Amino acid sequence: FVVMFGTEGSKPGHLYYPLGITVDDNDLLYVNDTGNDRLSIFSTRGSKPGHLYYPLGITVDDNDLLYVNDTGNDRLSIFSTSGEFIHYFGEKGNKEGPLNAPNQLKLDKHGYLYVCD
Repeated sequence: FVVMFGTEGSKPGHLYYPLGITVDDNDLLYVNDTGNDRLSIFSTRGSKPGHLYYPLGITVDDNDLLYVNDTGNDRLSIFSTSGEFIHYFGEKGNKEGPLNAPNQLKLDKHGYLYVCD
């Protein structure tokens, strides 16, 4: 699995009441899938739009869109809360505008998105 958000169930890739999460040195994401009495393992690497590589920050807006710092790909990816990929923006760079390993993000009450890069 490359990306999965909010799908409830017991099939592979689905989660039910997840309560713990960690990432190892090989960029594998481990989730305690408490409601299914199992450990789910996901890959965090990917470079195609909609795939994530070392995601760090995440926030949700008033329209139920998830913004994810796709740190390893030097971009921000946007998903619906059901996991559907919507769009991404950003590219690697060190000047004003491009991103270089964005790691935190925050939406304020006016809808402005702040990115720690």
